Amino acid sequence: MKTDEKLLLQAILDHDDQVSKACFERWAEMTDLDNIEGGSYRLIPALYRRMSRINGNFTYQNRMKGIYRYFLYRNSMTLHKTKEILLVLNENQIPYVVLKGGALLASYYEDKGIRPMNDLDILVDEAFISRTIELLRSSGWQPQDEESLSVNHHAGHAITFLNADGMELDLHWHVIYQCCWDGADSSYWTHTEKASLAGVDISILNPTLQLFHTCAHGLRWNELSSIRWVADAMSIIEKRERDIDWTVFLQETRSKKLTYTIKKAVDILRNDFGAQIPDSLLVELDKIPVSDIERRLHDVLSGTSKYKYVKIRWYIYSLGMIDKSLIKRIIGLPSYLQAVWNLKSRKEILPAIITKVKAKKAIQ
Repeated sequence: MKTDEKLLLQAILDHDDQVSKACFERWAEMTDLDNIEGGSYRLIPALYRRMSRINGNFTYQNRMKGIYRYFLYRNSMTLHKTKEILLVLNENQIPYVVLKGGALLASYYEDKGIRPMNDLDILVDEAFISRTIELLRSSGWQPQDEESLSVNHHAGHAITFLNADGMELDLHWHVIYQCCWDGADSSYWTHTEKASLAGVDISILNPTLQLFHTCAHGLRWNELSSIRWVADAMSIIEKRERDIDWTVFLQETRSKKLTYTIKKAVDILRNDFGAQIPDSLLVELDKIPVSDIERRLHDVLSGTSKYKYVKIRWYIYSLGMIDKSLIKRIIGLPSYLQAVWNLKSRKEILPAIITKVKAKKAIQ
């Protein structure tokens, strides 16, 4: 994490007004708001509200106020569109769980302007995916990529839909990008709670799995810095600390094969931001063996590397087949890639790899 990002988060999260103010002033000295990185930009509304509570006047005050108002308006519009589709799902008795930003706005952020919501993420049981797609289409949502509709559910985790206004909706059948094996998501359906979003009754993950998902997802590399996950995780811990079951949190870490990732997230939250996470969790995390595949997958997901896309596919596949021998993994790989890329035959696999590698190089 860069120095300016850490200062920004500390200014927002530290409960000591003097410490928060000092961090803000250091951050402001080294920041050009005209050229601020996108991930940090999305934290400006939260920073504005924090500084407004402790400072009469502060650097960038009027501009930050404008950014806050912009996201408040945008979130209001997003929630209006969200309400429409959630009501459709409820009326048709589709079981779903709202994930990520929608869930966090519903239960952890009282001010709807301080946590930008870029899209709507919903988890739907695989048995209801086809019906949900029909409902989305009839409600004006279209898949971003038609070919994605035929992707094998064991080879992917979600499909992106767009409405006429350009709003995104991610339809998940798996919660976590790298955990797509049979039974990977069963615990999410048994660890939910009720909430309200845009006046609609919904289900969201309970605090334990909300925190787990935030940590697991937050450390993935993104073109925009993903530092917002720290603010989200701290909000969950501070608001619902007593409701977090650390034993279940540990069980999820082990079963999802994400020990390496979760340890890094917990270290950041505890050491850099003073999160109230018990020592016993760290002791138990240290006892869990971490496979080389798990470590390599984390490294490639959290950074940039040559042939990244191909590496990710191999490591995700291997993680789901970790109890199988290397020979069996290699034998099964063609079928997996054929499903992931929606290819008609295995003969198309090599050309597909070459095309994707070339495309990634062109982007870089």
